[in-house]
Amino acid sequence: MAHIQAAELPGRVFEGAITRTSESEDPRARTLRVEIDLPNDDRALVPGVYVQVAFDLPSKPSIQVPAGALIFRGSGLQVALIAEDETVKFRDVRIARDDGKFVEIGSGLKEGDRVAVNINNRIVEGDKVTVRQVAEDGQKAK
Repeated sequence: MAHIQAAELPGRVFEGAITRTSESEDPRARTLRVEIDLPNDDRALVPGVYVQVAFDLPSKPSIQVPAGALIFRGSGLQVALIAEDETVKFRDVRIARDDGKFVEIGSGLKEGDRVAVNINNRIVEGDKVTVRQVAEDGQKAK
């Protein structure tokens, strides 16, 4: 849902539905092309009018990991997962959002995956490791 307001029409809010997007952002302009269908039966909105738009977007469940879980390799960005048998498996991931301390993962992880943080760069796929649980505040769990 989109809520559209024009300075020329104070107090009036048009509501429309998002019908199409370009599905990709312009990183330099930080924009995304969006098409909205909205009723304008009285033709109050005319071509060339500047508007402000607020979007009601459904929130998606996200998976966040500490930034220290990211591994930058020649093959791309990865995280190290700890399997049930305490062995390491590397998984390619894509970042959706990064606030510096935590990173929201857009793809590559699922809920419940155990992620290694600050893993030694000599660890390779299949190595057995000893797991030390860390609490969310960064302190060792008891």
